[in-house]
Amino acid sequence: MKKILVLALSLVISLTLAGCGEKAPVYSGLDNEVSGQVDLLLWSGSGTYWEDIGHKNLTEADLLAQNDAAAYYVAKEFNKIYPNVTVNVLAMAGGPNDGGRIWAQEMDNYKNTYGSAPSVWATTDLPGDISKGIVADLSRFEDDPLYKSMNPSIMQMMNYYGFQGGLPQYILPWGIYVNKELAEDQNLDVPDPDWTIEEYTDFIGNSEDDVYYGSMDTPIRIIETGSNSIAKSLFEYSGGDTFVALNSEEIRELIPLIQEWDKHSVWGSAPSQEFMDAGWSWDSKCLLKTKY
Repeated sequence: MKKILVLALSLVISLTLAGCGEKAPVYSGLDNEVSGQVDLLLWSGSGTYWEDIGHKNLTEADLLAQNDAAAYYVAKEFNKIYPNVTVNVLAMAGGPNDGGRIWAQEMDNYKNTYGSAPSVWATTDLPGDISKGIVADLSRFEDDPLYKSMNPSIMQMMNYYGFQGGLPQYILPWGIYVNKELAEDQNLDVPDPDWTIEEYTDFIGNSEDDVYYGSMDTPIRIIETGSNSIAKSLFEYSGGDTFVALNSEEIRELIPLIQEWDKHSVWGSAPSQEFMDAGWSWDSKCLLKTKY
């Protein structure tokens, strides 16, 4: 297991070095003649099982999903350095739980089908995987240049009392994007970046049914990330029994606004079928977009 995890990290490192035009950091890797097997289990793929993918010669027409393509090009470069390592990949179609799929079960399914457990996998429940004893502590690589280059705040999200349970495959930041062109067309003042929740509520309240809307949906996440009581409280958690404070004063003040936000959203206003069929997109018909 240790050998496989080292190989897996080398796979990540080779991707970074191969794709970087700057001088590579000094890194003492594995013996180039090392042999072994790395099995990757991901989602957002085609559902095709690619055996020894790094030694295949695939074309763009063969790679019909993002994680198939990502794994192929990484493995291809990796095998130039470590030709005796077999990289097998299964990137399942859709999201982790699409179609009633239970992602945790796919770990067992992979082993039962292909004969070995995944050595690198995307996870939706890192604490659960750690509790099963199937995750290695990656902090042993803390002196590695690539490890050090990763955002410490993101790494901390996967760190449990010094145990580094995972590395980020990708990060999806979210935010609220303002359609300035539509606002100006409707003679609305575009809010400043430091606007308040009251200004936000007033701004999206300028909707007009079947013409344009304040937002696509109701941004519940504003309550989660825009208060001190949920995401911030979890991020700053240092022990004790209190993780979040759902009954805090600020949460109680925000909850009644949900109904107001919903009234001015596309999904909360039941626009006519003609409007929905008109080929519109959020950037032309909504003042705001909450983007994940």
